[in-house]
Order: sequence, then C-alpha cells, then structure tokens
Amino acid sequence: MPRLGGAVIWGRGIVRRTFEIDPRSLAVFRIGLGLLLLLDLYNRAQDLTAHYTDHGLLPRGTVLEQYGQVLIWPLHMANGSVGGQYAIFLLAALAAFSLLVGYRTRLVTVLSWILLLSLQRRNYMLTNSGDAVFRLLLFWSMFLPLGLRFSVDSLRLRRRPTTPVVGVASAALLLQVAFIYWFAALLKTGTEWHEEGTAIFYALSIDQLATSLAPVLLQFNALLEPLTRAVWWFELLGPFLAFLPFWQGPARTLAVVLFVGMHLGFAIFLEIGLFPFVCMVAWLPFVPPWAWQRISGVGVEARLQIEFLANALASRLRGFAARTSGALRMLGSASLALLLAYVFLWNLAMVVPSQQSRQEQERTSALGYVLGLEQRWKMFAPSPLRMDGWYVVPGELADGSRVDVFRDGAPLSWDKPESVSALYSSQRWRKYMMNLSLRKQRHHRPLFLDYLCRSWNSSHPEEKRLLRLDLIFMREETLERYRTAPAVPVLLNQHECEVAADGSGEQRVAAASGRPPQ
Repeated sequence: MPRLGGAVIWGRGIVRRTFEIDPRSLAVFRIGLGLLLLLDLYNRAQDLTAHYTDHGLLPRGTVLEQYGQVLIWPLHMANGSVGGQYAIFLLAALAAFSLLVGYRTRLVTVLSWILLLSLQRRNYMLTNSGDAVFRLLLFWSMFLPLGLRFSVDSLRLRRRPTTPVVGVASAALLLQVAFIYWFAALLKTGTEWHEEGTAIFYALSIDQLATSLAPVLLQFNALLEPLTRAVWWFELLGPFLAFLPFWQGPARTLAVVLFVGMHLGFAIFLEIGLFPFVCMVAWLPFVPPWAWQRISGVGVEARLQIEFLANALASRLRGFAARTSGALRMLGSASLALLLAYVFLWNLAMVVPSQQSRQEQERTSALGYVLGLEQRWKMFAPSPLRMDGWYVVPGELADGSRVDVFRDGAPLSWDKPESVSALYSSQRWRKYMMNLSLRKQRHHRPLFLDYLCRSWNSSHPEEKRLLRLDLIFMREETLERYRTAPAVPVLLNQHECEVAADGSGEQRVAAASGRPPQ
C-alpha cells in the first residue's frame, strides 16, 4: 500500500508539472492578447462601413435571413449605422486596453471574448483560422488568473505570486493549442503532403496569398519537398515536446522557439493576416519557469523554491476555511473538463467521418456554436489550393466608357498583375474575395456588386455614373512540376445599377443573372 500511495503521488506530480503555467507566462500571454485585440480592431475599423454596417456588403436583414441559426452573440447586430458600430468598436477597444494593462482582468477577458465572438459572427465571410484560434484562446483564458503578474490588479497583492497555475483550466488551454497542430496534421491527407511532397510549392503558388518573398523560396525546388515533410511531421509530433514529463524546462522552451519560428516563416512568405501572430501568442503560456529563471539571473531558483513552500503552507491553512468555495471550484473544474472533452470529440469528428444524421449533428454541435468552440483546422488541408486567380470587374459608365471598378476606375486590363496579393487593401478583403469565388458563396456576389455600384455612384458625377458591371474571375490553375496553366476568364455574375425613380441617386439591385461559372 505505501508503494501504491507513492506511485499515485509521483503520478500526480508528473501531471501537475505537465499542465502547469508560470504566472509570468500567463501575464505575457495576456499582454499579447490585448495587443492583438487592439490591432485586430484597428485593421477591421479601416473598412467598418463596408464590412459591418447596413450600408455595406452584408446588411443585417441578410444576416438574419441566411445565418440566423448561428447568430448567437448579436451585439454587432444591435445597430446598423456607422456611428453605432464605432461605439461597439470603442467598447471593445477599451476592454482590450484594460486586458493589456491587467485592470479588472477577469471581467474584461469575458467582455473581450463576447465582443470578439459577436464581431466574428457579424460577417463570417471575413474570418479565417486565425480568428478561430483567437476566439478559443480568449474562451479558455476566462478561467485563468491572467492578472497575477505585470498588471494593475497585481499592485493590490501583498506579494508577487510565483506558484505555477495548474488545474483543468490550464490543461484545457495548453491542450487546445496542441489540438490545433495534431488535428491539422491529421486532416492533411492529400498526396501533396505525403507521396509527392509538393504542398509547400502549391501553397506558395497561391498568388492571392503569396508575399513578394514567396517567389524567392519557389526557386529552391530541391528544398520544398523535404520542407513539406518536415512541416507535417513537426505539426504532428512537435506539440509533444511541450508535454514531456522529463527535461521539461529545456523541452518546453525548445517547443516555443520552434513553433514561433515556424509561424514567423509563414508570416514572411504568406499574406494570412493575424493567423501566425495569434499562434505565436498561443505558445507564450508554455514558457516554463526554467526559461524565466535564466532570464532573471542566478539565485532566483532558490528564492522561488522558498516562496513556493511558503505559498503552499499558506494555501493549506486557508483551505480549512474554504470548503464551500472549494466545492464550487471542483464543480467548475468538472464543467471545464467536460468542455475540453467536447472539444476533443469535435476535432475527432472532423477527422473521422460521422455516421450521425444531419439533425443529430446539428443537435450535438449546438453547444459548440453557442460558446464559439467550433473549430476545424483545415490549413491547406487536405491539400493546398490549385485553382487561383485574380478579379477583373468591367463597368460601363453613363458616358459609354468602360473601366475596371475593382481597381478604382483604372483602364481595363486582362494581364496578370505583378502582385495579385497587393490588389487587396487588407487581409479581410482578401479573405472575402477568395470566398466570393466559391460556388457555395455565390449568393454574396449580387450584394458585392450592388455595394460597388453604390460606392462608385456616390463619389462620381452624373456623366460618370456606373450603369452595369460584370464580376469576372481570371482563373489560373497551378499544374504539376512547377508549371501554371493559362488564365481563363470566368463570369461569376452580372449586375445592373439603376437610379431610383425619384432621382435621388440611391441604388438598388436591378438584376443578377446568377450565371454559373464556366
């Protein structure tokens, strides 16, 4: 029996060390979240009218009509005016700044999560995998003491906490980050990732995503195949470095450095918005006390051990007077454990085909949509895109001239731009336009063209009024052996802009052919 008890204590110690988070790592993680929230709000605010108001691409009536079943947090639906949206954006910015400095940390974390989820629900045509990671990080952060260090809240504490944070919430956050990579690797089933080793070549060949440095890497064909295999294996096995029960300090530090380096590489070669930076911040909670000790200098470890023992003793004494609160904490931990299991099963269902009926799937996924826990890590999975291209939007003006409305009235040209990715003013526009080329999103095309009509005619004189326009996608296929096929123009939609009968100049949707892609 004593041996069994010793084994249990030893096992509990391993589990504890595996899922503990240093308070300083949580603090830096909190600061990273706050900075990213402010940056995301700033970027989105540049196109606030187009993306989030009734005067833009997706009026509230259309959202309720088409996506009402997943509209769980409708704060951004409360008002469709520019002023109303700016007010909500300002509230979100104040909450993000409070999170950054650590003032009323728990409260503003919850508020930031609600506002971020509401913002993403308002126009999902703009969201990518980075938004899902961001949303999930904030969700699990609500249950963690992010304000213990480097915060305004910590100034009220008598002593700086040094005891690692450990529990179901810390385990949930760390495992959620690991799930991203494990399931992303399992979803990459295409031959490009395995037999051929050409996935990175195809990813860098997506002109709408490629940065100016991507062609440089494409010149090293011999490097791309081993790099492809290395990325897949690292996604599958790399997270295990962070959960080793031995050499934990060096192993976790190495995992953080390698994953941050990988995402920095993504940011250099691909225009994928905040995704790589959100993922870099996601690895900050993994920074172990071992790394902080080497940052702080010699002698810190001994002081930490003394403070750890003192805090542990104080915790024992307080425990006798906190039975009730302890029971509540146990209930909360059990609930979090169930949510973590739910998230794991959700990810597993993305990999293993489900035999459930559509109605059963909707019932089991309802909780995930309510809490914003839905996730599917299809980053270049099962294979990277091979169909790419760019847009040309010929418009006929009242004076008989024809211009490219997508390029602010530039002369029509069917030649491939020097940089396709530079055609988009922001990552949100890039994501929207890439979604617009998908057949399943074809109902958004008339809305987009109507928005172009209204925007153009509100800023041009009567003789330059836009009468009609076409939405054409110059489709270009990336072939095997590092070749591309000639671009083929595909008519996605046609649209007419008519002036209202009262002569007010307001636009309306007159016609949309709905002609299918060729």
